[in-house]
Amino acid sequence: MPSNTACRGVTVMLLALAGLASSQAAAPLLNYEAEALAVIDGDTVEATVAGRAAQLRLYGIDAPELVQAHGEGARAELQRLVAGRKLRIGAIDIDRYDRLIALVEVDGRNVNEALLAGGFAWAYRAYLEEPAAGRFCAAEADARNARRGLWHDSPNRWDAPWDYRERQRGSTVGTIDRRQETAASCVAATRAQPETAERGARIATWFAALPAPGCVIKGNVSGSGARIYHLPGTSGYQSTRIDPARGERWFCDEREAGAAGFRRAR
Repeated sequence: MPSNTACRGVTVMLLALAGLASSQAAAPLLNYEAEALAVIDGDTVEATVAGRAAQLRLYGIDAPELVQAHGEGARAELQRLVAGRKLRIGAIDIDRYDRLIALVEVDGRNVNEALLAGGFAWAYRAYLEEPAAGRFCAAEADARNARRGLWHDSPNRWDAPWDYRERQRGSTVGTIDRRQETAASCVAATRAQPETAERGARIATWFAALPAPGCVIKGNVSGSGARIYHLPGTSGYQSTRIDPARGERWFCDEREAGAAGFRRAR
């Protein structure tokens, strides 16, 4: 059970969210202290947020999928930037996979923007707005013009992750000459996002549902139905995602996991 102090902290955070509901669009609704547990891919991190295990989706960027060219490189760069570091998290919204969409800072450096500047990710136009859109689109354009990271490839290999995912779903994707793109055209392609008050309510609900502080053991259900738990630092921990809809969950200790019918990963 969380301590009284921890519960009071959560209450303060949720009250702060209510008071910040009129904040500027895309400005963080709340700031958290966090620490990375695992890097899933080039734009997703598992971390303890205010002591509670959660998944973070970096706001405003889209890194190549792991099976795409530069996907593993993007993950390695994000790992380099956040592993073992104290993070400052700016909460933006909750996505459909129950991840906190966030701006991430390490020692005052914006990690989202750093990945764009290094050529490890694309500006995610469909989920990007001011005040970040101008900076993020400029960082992408600068990396593309300098041919850094994924932009070092021949232009006919520049494959936006969102286009790749659409093709994997069987959709037809139109051809765009990315060589003609500029920071301005990137900003012009961004879209308006939900009202800030709606976001604040989602973040408050999300935070209230997080596991208690210190509960970082992952209970995973395999494709065959086997219930297996993974400890931090073990081989399967980083690649394992928690999907509550499948009966997966976080545990505070091994005894709790065993009582729930999960066995330790071999």
